[in-house]
Amino acid sequence: MLRRLLLSLALLLGCAPAVAASAPSADVQTTWQLLDYLAVDYGGAVRGGKVVSASEYAEMREFSTSAVDKIAGLPANSAKPQLVAEGKRFAAMIGGDWKTVQGLAHDQLLYTHSSAITDTKAALSGGPPRLTTAATSLKY
Repeated sequence: MLRRLLLSLALLLGCAPAVAASAPSADVQTTWQLLDYLAVDYGGAVRGGKVVSASEYAEMREFSTSAVDKIAGLPANSAKPQLVAEGKRFAAMIGGDWKTVQGLAHDQLLYTHSSAITDTKAALSGGPPRLTTAATSLKY
């Protein structure tokens, strides 16, 4: 789920060329690098919904907040509100702030895991979505 969220943030950032073109290129590049780092290293901080490295997790929280701040600092553009909202949702998910995640989620949110289990917005009220392992085979 985190990788998909990071991918959507990265795509949104990449699909906002007018925003990116008018922003200082160093800020856009730094934001991209923060998101990439989070996508690659999150598994070293959290596994199976549990923090396995407090120092790595603290770094993930710091970097996700920095990414949100950099996105918020981009020049005004029609894509910016969605980028800012996705950034806030992303940081809230990493920080375990499920009340904020639920507040930012669409009422008809449906998320289907690789195991075919589906979560809804209501499922977010009790904490993170159910974490499952990917299916290794399908029988039908």
